Amino acid sequence: MKEDSLFRRGVVDVYDARDDFENAIRVLKGIMYDGDCFEDKIEDWLNLATYYFESADPSAAEPWVNKVMHIIHHT
Repeated sequence: MKEDSLFRRGVVDVYDARDDFENAIRVLKGIMYDGDCFEDKIEDWLNLATYYFESADPSAAEPWVNKVMHIIHHT
């Protein structure tokens, strides 16, 4: 599971370098998390929000920002 997440993040980095935010979003949304791993979730979800903003879709970014705020507030 951890190896899959690392691979996916590497693929996201390639898409990010190409400004291909739609594919970066698709790959990031496919990451499955082991246990609590709050730091990974926060980093990935903030990246998702950023990619949605870059894709001019701020309404799609909002749920990801809310998830991050929830984790930060409750941990």
